[in-house]
Amino acid sequence: AIVAEPDAWLEATSSKQFTERFALNGASLIRPPRGVEPDHPLIDDLKRRDFMASAPLTHKVVTSPDLLDAIVDDLWRSRPFLAFVGEAAGMGF
Repeated sequence: AIVAEPDAWLEATSSKQFTERFALNGASLIRPPRGVEPDHPLIDDLKRRDFMASAPLTHKVVTSPDLLDAIVDDLWRSRPFLAFVGEAAGMGF
C-alpha cells in the first residue's frame, strides 16, 4: 500500500497534526522487502515489520480531568494513519 499510494502514506504520517504528537516505532527488517529497491524514498517505512504510532502522556495529563479530551484529540490526530493502515490490511476503517 505504501508503494502503491506513497502520497497518501506521507499525508497520513507526515502531517503536522500527526507528527506533533506521534512517533512511528516498532521492529524493522534489516534488508528491503523482496522487490523493493534499497534506495526507494520510503525505504525506512517499507522495512517496517509493524506499524505502531505512540504519543507520550505526561503524569499531569493522565491525572487531570482533561485526560479524556486529550485521548480524543490524539485519536482524531491519528485517524488518517489508522485509516491508511486499516485499509492496507483489508480491514477498512
